[in-house]
Amino acid sequence: MLEGVYADPVTGNRLVPIQCDAQGRLVVSGAGGGGGGSSDTTEATQLLVKAAVEAMNADLGAPADGAAAGDTSAVGIIALLKRSLQRWTTLLDRLPGSLGTKTAAASLPVVLASDQAAVATVPQLVSGGHVSAQTAVSGTGYTAFGAQACKQLTILNGTGVDIGVTVGGAGVEVPVLAGTYYTFFGLTNANQLSVRRVDASTTQVTVPARWEA
Repeated sequence: MLEGVYADPVTGNRLVPIQCDAQGRLVVSGAGGGGGGSSDTTEATQLLVKAAVEAMNADLGAPADGAAAGDTSAVGIIALLKRSLQRWTTLLDRLPGSLGTKTAAASLPVVLASDQAAVATVPQLVSGGHVSAQTAVSGTGYTAFGAQACKQLTILNGTGVDIGVTVGGAGVEVPVLAGTYYTFFGLTNANQLSVRRVDASTTQVTVPARWEA
């Protein structure tokens, strides 16, 4: 290996060592610099860099890659993005562009809860009719409505006097004021409700009601 030294022609100070290999190629070493370092350009290093770049390219994918088959498929990022965009397109296509009745294919599917029957819902009323009860001649006793299966009973107080209502003729009395009406829910039969005049008058009045089942 050939070696030589450059020297300042005035001071004679040594500057940078110069080396050449057996083929005459220049080898530079020992040069100082602010924050500088060595450069590893061997074939092994270049192969490592190449492998790393190829791995990153595989993770990213190619523009021509098709959409991934599943949300967790082991494919490139581009393929996963294409799948995501396809699913968004499907969702947006199902959103109605206007109000009104839609076909099943143009609607978002809804699956009812397995315990739907246990969920409280508004009573579905399919039949109804009228019943009445006459207040007791004693004035203090209660008179039950006639037997009629129903889910609710609406007392229409057109008697001109306040009417008291209880369940089974006992317990808390609920007044239905003259000229008003009140609907009692949660029934199985109209005869669960009994009525009397609030003023306990012995003059009998007939209390009409609407049952619904």
